[in-house]
Amino acid sequence: MSTSRGLSGRLMEIGPVRRHSLIAFLSSIGVTVIGFFATIYIAHNAGAAALGGFFLLLAYVGIIGLFTDGGVGGAALQRISEGESQDEYFSAHAAVRGVLLAATLTVLIAVRPLFVDLNQSGLFLWLLVALVVSTAAGIISTGVYGSGKVGILQIADLVNNVVRFVVQVIAVYIGYSVGGLAAGFIVGILAGLFINMRVLSMKIATFGRRNIRGLFAFSGWAFIIGLTGALMGYADTILVGYFLSNSEIGMYRTSFQLATIALFVMVALRTALYPKIASWMKRGEIRSVENALARAITYSLALAVPAACGAWVLGSSLLYYLYGAPFAVAGPALSLLFMVEIVTVFLSLETMCLSALDMPKSVFLATAIGAASTIILDILLIPVFGITGAALALLFGTGIFALAAHQVLKKRIRVRIEKKSVASIIVSSAIMALCVFVYQYCIPGTNVFLIVGAVVTGMMIYTLLLVRFDRVIRDEVREMVKGIGLPWPGWL
Repeated sequence: MSTSRGLSGRLMEIGPVRRHSLIAFLSSIGVTVIGFFATIYIAHNAGAAALGGFFLLLAYVGIIGLFTDGGVGGAALQRISEGESQDEYFSAHAAVRGVLLAATLTVLIAVRPLFVDLNQSGLFLWLLVALVVSTAAGIISTGVYGSGKVGILQIADLVNNVVRFVVQVIAVYIGYSVGGLAAGFIVGILAGLFINMRVLSMKIATFGRRNIRGLFAFSGWAFIIGLTGALMGYADTILVGYFLSNSEIGMYRTSFQLATIALFVMVALRTALYPKIASWMKRGEIRSVENALARAITYSLALAVPAACGAWVLGSSLLYYLYGAPFAVAGPALSLLFMVEIVTVFLSLETMCLSALDMPKSVFLATAIGAASTIILDILLIPVFGITGAALALLFGTGIFALAAHQVLKKRIRVRIEKKSVASIIVSSAIMALCVFVYQYCIPGTNVFLIVGAVVTGMMIYTLLLVRFDRVIRDEVREMVKGIGLPWPGWL
């Protein structure tokens, strides 16, 4: 009982983190539910090829967008979070990114003939518009995030995604295909930008060489870290398109999107923790960082592990009944991608700590190792195993990346795993997977309602087992449930 009280007491020290994480978690659920049904509708009405073209556009925006940032966004976030000369750093950041955007657009227009795939699908102009809008949104969100208004940032992200999905569904309904998906993406960014602008406290101020030097001292590392990270995140999409087709990109990325449900908790905690950890390290509060990281890993695995177990049992059936028969071939890839997300829990949280600890060189080296490994494995495996090869390459590459990051981080802080809680998560997940397997054997999934029934049954079994097996998790979940005004069953 004392252990439970001790952990609860430590968590109370990071009350704002808990609040922001809960907001992000609930908003992630809302976004995913809306996006889930939107993607089902789009897959059935626009097809895998349209989705593939849209995902390819996102890959280009993700990689080229780094050149409109140049690492200055990450540097500005770090400097603003430290609390000194915030307006000056924000203004310097906005000016530099404006120059980088103009230079990037000029180069893109000059080399437009090289973008054969985007030109053929009519997406090149959408790429230019997306870069302009996302740069403006990035400038504003950096000021909001750096000033600690994490809750507003999360609400803006929620609005962004909801508007995006609504516009995309409407566009597909009235007959637009990949162009409608691109338009929804851009309108969503504008909606989120509007929310963030209304609460931005940063002011345009006169800045000097000291501020520029302060940004560039960190931006070089931030840029190459971002570039290697983007290559790791999007290389598989581009290489699947190179070796295979847009339809297979659509199947692969739709599976990847489904797998990201395993990261709800991790994304929420990572977003809320970064400014806090940067602040704690500035004040030398190492113990707070270690405790927060340990709790974050536990709660992230509490969703990632059972989601992966469920995907191993239901993978192909989920894709078949949710997105259509053509997507069922991605079942093996889906199972591997859920495993990727388990590794991503450790990877994302530990690299977030490395960034907050101001260790850009270490983050770059770990990211470069992971990116190089993933790209090489993609080139070797995609031609042989198709999209399953892409998923396998991503799993191995992410694992190498995570191991490299862990080796560096453990030299600075004590990286602790809450063994009892994690063991409870694994045991509960294994029992849940067995129950879902028996459910499917007794009631074969012949329609979407039976598949949904299997998913809901698995969720209920897992939740009940976990809160019974682990007192610490039960007490924390009970506190959060009561905190949002919901009743907690006495028998739990």
